[in-house]
Amino acid sequence: MIKYALVLFALLPAGCTKGVLDQAQFIPFEPLLNYQLFAVPDAGTRVIRSEAEWLEFCNNFWSEGIRAPIPYIDFDQKILLGLFWGGNCKYSGCTNASPSIEFILRSAGQISVRIGPLSNLGPCDMCVMPIYMVTIPRTDLPVVFTGKLPD
Repeated sequence: MIKYALVLFALLPAGCTKGVLDQAQFIPFEPLLNYQLFAVPDAGTRVIRSEAEWLEFCNNFWSEGIRAPIPYIDFDQKILLGLFWGGNCKYSGCTNASPSIEFILRSAGQISVRIGPLSNLGPCDMCVMPIYMVTIPRTDLPVVFTGKLPD
């Protein structure tokens, strides 16, 4: 995380750095349990802040035939962030799990999610829909995704 703070510091013009690092805060995140069991066919990002949104998402994208329970999220304490690279056999591999978030930062009245490159999905030829879903502490701040956005 220190290297990202140094990069942020180096990119700011002289005179604008006073207090910036003191005001920026790295946000801890945790992968959602069993997130790889979702099948989301369209590329994009998503922020889910309520149980109603979560249940609608689950009804639309929980893989058919899965007997595992839908992951529980306490939306009084957390929100969910999702990255989806889509389907139609655009990607192949042994897994659809792609832990591609480099860091999450609270700064300037928003949450910034820095996305790195799609992770290695393995050497298999299976069609996959890469996905990564994490929870962060509850916030009502706007969320902005930057970096290598799913397309």
